[in-house]
Amino acid sequence: MATPHVAGAAAIVRQAHPDWTAQQIKAALVSSARTTGKVAGADQTGAGVLDVAAAVDQQVVSAPAVQAGSYAWPQDASDRTTVEVPFTNTGGSDLTLRPTVSGVRGNDGSRITSGVLKLKERTVTVPAGATVKVPLQVDPTARLKDAQYGAVTGRILATGGGAHVSVPVT
Repeated sequence: MATPHVAGAAAIVRQAHPDWTAQQIKAALVSSARTTGKVAGADQTGAGVLDVAAAVDQQVVSAPAVQAGSYAWPQDASDRTTVEVPFTNTGGSDLTLRPTVSGVRGNDGSRITSGVLKLKERTVTVPAGATVKVPLQVDPTARLKDAQYGAVTGRILATGGGAHVSVPVT
């Protein structure tokens, strides 16, 4: 039953922003989603709960999801990589965000406390009308419990200046 709700939400965002592309509308819907705090990975919950009003007012958007990659066992130091997380400011003024990694879960759904996902920046200023990319370090060699190996998921939450941006990491 999610499809009719998301389609309706997309229509409302489109009405408020007729010049936005389908990709921009999707980015606003995903980026403005609210997390529920439920114990589940981003692969099961996506970005979170749809918030139509927030999507209409969303000033900063990101990618609908960031792919952290898939790694064969055993992992070694050469598997470490960095992916770029884009933040685009559609508003008319610069905005400073504080991105954090949260809700990192292993294949078994349990919470991961090791540094498998780390952001290189603690704050980032996104100029009006511009995109800034924040490096996300992915370290598959980080210590995990046996049942956590496999799909590791999480999300990046960036807040500041009244903005809330949610980015699923899978």
